[in-house]
Amino acid sequence: PAAVAAMNAHLKVDEAVKAAVSAGGEGRPRAVKMHVDPGCTSLVVAETFPLGASLAVDLGAIAAALDAEAACLVLFRLQDEAGSVPGAGESDWGLLAWGPDGA
Repeated sequence: PAAVAAMNAHLKVDEAVKAAVSAGGEGRPRAVKMHVDPGCTSLVVAETFPLGASLAVDLGAIAAALDAEAACLVLFRLQDEAGSVPGAGESDWGLLAWGPDGA
C-alpha cells in the first residue's frame, strides 16, 4: 500500500511544515497534522491545532480529527503552561503516526 511505501521514502518536508514548527508567540500551534502529498515526495500540512490548556485536552481534539481512511503524522508540542510534560522545553515535540486499517 501507498502508506507503507511512504514510510520507507525519503520525503521532503514542505516549507509550511517547517514554518508551523518554528512559529513562536501567538502563531505557535500545539500540533501539526501532516500527510504525504499525492506525488509521494513531501510531507505537507493537512491541519494545525492551537495550543490549548493542556496536552490531554489538545490530544482529544487531535484524536477527533484523525480520519479512519487516511494515514497521517502529527507533530505535537510537549511544552505548555500547564506543565503537562515536566521539563519539556520549546524544542520538545512528540510524534504520533496514525495508520488506520482503512488507509
